[in-house]
Amino acid sequence: MSADKLRERIDSMVSHVIFSYQGQDCGVDPLSRDRFDMWCGDKTATVDSIDAVMNTPFFLGLPLKDISQDITDIDW
Repeated sequence: MSADKLRERIDSMVSHVIFSYQGQDCGVDPLSRDRFDMWCGDKTATVDSIDAVMNTPFFLGLPLKDISQDITDIDW
């Protein structure tokens, strides 16, 4: 999936996106326009924008925009 499509989907959603990355259960929950919870394995973070969701090196040290083609088991 392209990073742009993934970003658009997360930004327009009311509920979470769950996926696997390198054997880890990960996800993003857009709680509001300025609060997004992210998790990967046991690690969690909260960021304040869709830009931060896509660009923060959070998912095993990489930003979501860079791993979007490698995620599997996407559930929305």
